[in-house]
Amino acid sequence: MATKSQTESGRTAEFVIDPTERLDAESIDDETPTHVLVQVSSNGRSQMAIVAAGAAGRWSFDFQIDSSGIEVERAFEEGIRTNVEDLPAWMVPVKDAVAGLVLSGQ
Repeated sequence: MATKSQTESGRTAEFVIDPTERLDAESIDDETPTHVLVQVSSNGRSQMAIVAAGAAGRWSFDFQIDSSGIEVERAFEEGIRTNVEDLPAWMVPVKDAVAGLVLSGQ
């Protein structure tokens, strides 16, 4: 599912995820996307995920990761900064997949 490619400044990996497959029924609403393209970039100390979610918009977040998981430091919706706490519920499986990808060394 995940593919990776090298860039001059670091690594980039892309994958597609259906968040509805990893959420409980109460977390799914009419705005929950079923097809999300995620691009994860890492160069030096900077790590970012760009999330294209169709009608749910374009999101991105800067993050740090360690063996305990992922910590989102800054989040953006359509390029406008938003509170990390305001990320939609469907972003949880996306963040988990990003953490799994990075921790696996992909």
